[in-house]
Amino acid sequence: MLQTIIDSYFLLDGGAMNGIVPRAIWEKQHPPDDRGRIQMVSRVTLFKDVKHGRLWLIEAGLGNGWTTKQMDIYGIKKVDGGLIGQLANLGIRSEDVTDVILTHLHFDHCAGVVTHEEGSTKLSFPKAKTYIQKKQLKWALKPTLKDLGSFREDDIKFLASSKNLILLEGPANLSDTISVKPLDGHTAAMQTVSIFHVDQTHVIAADLIPFFSHIRLPWIMAYDNYPILTLEEKKRFLKTAVQKEFIVISVHDPLTPAAIILETRENQFQYEKVERLHFK
Repeated sequence: MLQTIIDSYFLLDGGAMNGIVPRAIWEKQHPPDDRGRIQMVSRVTLFKDVKHGRLWLIEAGLGNGWTTKQMDIYGIKKVDGGLIGQLANLGIRSEDVTDVILTHLHFDHCAGVVTHEEGSTKLSFPKAKTYIQKKQLKWALKPTLKDLGSFREDDIKFLASSKNLILLEGPANLSDTISVKPLDGHTAAMQTVSIFHVDQTHVIAADLIPFFSHIRLPWIMAYDNYPILTLEEKKRFLKTAVQKEFIVISVHDPLTPAAIILETRENQFQYEKVERLHFK
């Protein structure tokens, strides 16, 4: 079983999300509110590997522990009890999750891996192995002033002390159905995640392609630490996605959870929405 879950809707600055692209262009696809923010989602991929008896989550949502001010700044709105609530609706307890892959440690991807209750912090999925690149953890614990605001320091320190944490160093096969590959343009060692099923590969592209509008090569977030590197990583990824007919899953696109990529001419791409992602 593979499906996606929207943990939360939230808002980020449209200019920052679209980098050098003029507002007159990006606002046609991403209409901003009166504060210049555009709609985003925090999407989690759920994969139940029946053969091996493992239940995987890729990403962990926005979690809780947000102040009223932060909720207003980011316009956070939980969907049906967030990730935990929606898993419960599927008959899945937090204790049933065996593996969590975090593409990176920016709060909109990983904050839900911990839960805050009455002044205490605990792991949201207490029995799950949690995978992150060692290089990303090192960066997240000592970020630059540019990206300091993208990390929740206390949550990351708590996760770093967990016995459940598994640090990866480079590309890795986590099972015969799941692999990860690190990229460095957005942040140090962000990892894409590939899920193999029969003759089809699904890839969670993380913030390499936050919206499908970002398949245009120059559309690169101002949040990226090394945008020129992102450009080259994205070009290689998109060409591979075309050649191997990946179904690409978006973590943030509010309208298109997944799509296939087509190359219309050299280094120019378009996408076709995949209407039904779920498989058994």
